[in-house]
Amino acid sequence: MKRHAFDAISFVFGLAFLATGLAFLVGGVRLRDLDPSLGWIVPTLLLGVTALIVGIGRLRSGSISPVDGGGARPDDDLDPPGITRTGTPRTPEPSNPLRPCVSLALASSLRYAGGVMQSALVTADPDVAVRRAAALAPAIVREIDRVLPAAVDGSDGAARAYARAWRDLVEAYLHAIRDERADVIAGTEDGGLVVIDATGSASPASERVLDLLALQAPFSPWVARYGPGRGAAAYLLNELRAAVTGLEPLAPPDGSGLPHWRADGRRFSHLVWSALAEAAEPELRRVLRVFGLSLTEAAELFGVRRQAVSQWLDRGVPAVRAAKVTAVARVADVLDRMLISDRIPGIARTPATAYGGKTMLGMIAADRHDELLAIVRDSFDWASTG
Repeated sequence: MKRHAFDAISFVFGLAFLATGLAFLVGGVRLRDLDPSLGWIVPTLLLGVTALIVGIGRLRSGSISPVDGGGARPDDDLDPPGITRTGTPRTPEPSNPLRPCVSLALASSLRYAGGVMQSALVTADPDVAVRRAAALAPAIVREIDRVLPAAVDGSDGAARAYARAWRDLVEAYLHAIRDERADVIAGTEDGGLVVIDATGSASPASERVLDLLALQAPFSPWVARYGPGRGAAAYLLNELRAAVTGLEPLAPPDGSGLPHWRADGRRFSHLVWSALAEAAEPELRRVLRVFGLSLTEAAELFGVRRQAVSQWLDRGVPAVRAAKVTAVARVADVLDRMLISDRIPGIARTPATAYGGKTMLGMIAADRHDELLAIVRDSFDWASTG
């Protein structure tokens, strides 16, 4: 049981009781002279003396603790907020009475998610696996359901949205699997996750392998059976079951055949793969790769020295140059999607009437990159679709 803080009110009442009792004593009044109804005087006197002694004793012994009593500490004005005088963090008392309830709810939800993934990884029933796969990331599954048909039909915007949703789905599943099987998923230096391969090593290729699955998922029997969103999720889950040591993949749905899409999928594959590559590659590196630029050529385009471009690659592009780099990267993205990659460096160095007799690289060096982006986009019918 904790001691309570010094109570000034009780101390005052103790003094009052003591004074009242003393008044009767020094006034010459004896007990036999008192009316029987005034028998409360003696107990009052004893109570007052006891309260006074206890209060004085606690004050002199310093037993009143700021932790017990909640009062201010004498050295509180010397300590920084949240730090004790010894330099260690001071743990505050929780001020929100609902915090324990919130923590319990969060823990319950995490246990639920873990249970869902565990069931999805071990069940032999495809229908159960599909339901569990969709329940792990319902918003992402709905997004894939929404954008995948248009992406397969060749929409650039929908293909990009599908690529983002696929990456999100892969990340969600890898995190959920790691929570259940930490021995089969490893973290990377940049905060990503990769699958442990058959030799017990983290596989750097697993990220690209999982990206490739995004191109195959829409054409799998899983999508024919369960629809774009749930089917793509089930396909990914099943491929992960096949890749993870100690798990067994499910058999594809019987009698479902292949999904019926109006497009042949070649443009879809090109758009999605380009979008996945863009997401994984910084803008400046993408510009260098697509245009085939050396560091010296890049420095001329951006009006800086070669050493500056090298620093940008290591530390990131400074804010004052970011807008131009982003615009040039968008030009590179459009060309990379619409043209054969090997031909782009030569095309970018060839003068054209559309650029006033300049080359693409000349337009960029002259800070006419926004104009170039508009011209390039208008040159391709597909660039603005979706």
